[in-house]
Amino acid sequence: MLGAKYDNNAEHATFSKDGKFIYFISAVNACNQIMMQDIATAKVKQLTTGIHDYQSILVSPKGLIGSRVSMTNPAEIYSIHGMTGEAVQLTQINKSVWDKIKKAEVRQKWVQTTDGKKCWCGRSCLRTLILRKNTQHCCIVREDHNLP
Repeated sequence: MLGAKYDNNAEHATFSKDGKFIYFISAVNACNQIMMQDIATAKVKQLTTGIHDYQSILVSPKGLIGSRVSMTNPAEIYSIHGMTGEAVQLTQINKSVWDKIKKAEVRQKWVQTTDGKKCWCGRSCLRTLILRKNTQHCCIVREDHNLP
């Protein structure tokens, strides 16, 4: 059913408790988001947004439980509303350490690849610009304004 009207990857697919929806993880602008497909209509809705990656999802009695990671946060467990995608963080691994670290600003940016296509790339402010010649792969762009 997913392939009939949805032309993208679909990983970690699981049915809703009532069997009316399929939840899955799919790449959207280089970030893995939670998607929901209505089985009756085959329509797909993106539930989550943001510069992060969901790694796994499970159906729970109150919605979804998922693991999420980003460039500035380690993997943490979230409760995700099954219809709105609203996420509430449940775990805070090493919070006392992370509270002492200034987080980098992370933004996304389009870059042109050597074959003329556009690629969505992550960008954080730590400057180590990584560009690869003659490659079709995206890179992470980091800027540290103190480098020469």
